[in-house]
Amino acid sequence: MPQVVIYYRRYKITNPVIADRTIPFIPNRYKGRSCRCADSSDQSIVIIRGYERKTYLHTELRTEYETERLRLVVSDPRLASAVSDYLLRNRTDFEYYDRHYGDITYTALYQESALKAERDLYQTQEGVRYYIFIKKDPDTVIGNISFAYLHDKEHEPSLGYKIDRSYRREGYAYEAASFLLPLVIKFCNLPYIAADALPENEASIGLLYKLGFKYTGIIPNAHEILGVMRDHYRYVFDPYS
Repeated sequence: MPQVVIYYRRYKITNPVIADRTIPFIPNRYKGRSCRCADSSDQSIVIIRGYERKTYLHTELRTEYETERLRLVVSDPRLASAVSDYLLRNRTDFEYYDRHYGDITYTALYQESALKAERDLYQTQEGVRYYIFIKKDPDTVIGNISFAYLHDKEHEPSLGYKIDRSYRREGYAYEAASFLLPLVIKFCNLPYIAADALPENEASIGLLYKLGFKYTGIIPNAHEILGVMRDHYRYVFDPYS
């Protein structure tokens, strides 16, 4: 079956004929719009109003994708050195917003084991983490986008993300997350996906709103930050609303 590439505004949709049953996250106001199609041997392309953001829909989540500026690569033990360098560069900043697991976290040996475990989660579709590389600097990890609890009855499916502090305010987090979010929802058949943010983390909250998440309330003592349980704002992305 050919892959499908779909566009509307900065997202892509599928052929209006099959949109209702295959891509539920398309807003109703865009379904059935007139469009022009171009077919080739390996893809069917539907372009609405000429916008150009790329999303590829396959039969399963791939281990690597490319966006306009980025490479998104699933966890792999071979990335251990690059990932440990990335985490160490951002240690002080990341530990303010996320749980701290100790000094050993920042070693390549530890990351090799962690990346293998993450790869296993990807293979069982329980979770997936993509590491972000800029195409013009293919050896440096600049961030990650993660999806957890994808098939867990005890927890809500959730989105997480980090960006190297030297690469912020360039739109990289949005470019990666907006590309991956509909793919994960589609292939994992998720009814929704949640994300948490500290009340003072304005950049994270702004990203969630830009992605289409909606604020749903405060989760008391949601996550441990610097040894203290902190309340977090909860946001939810509903692809069917």
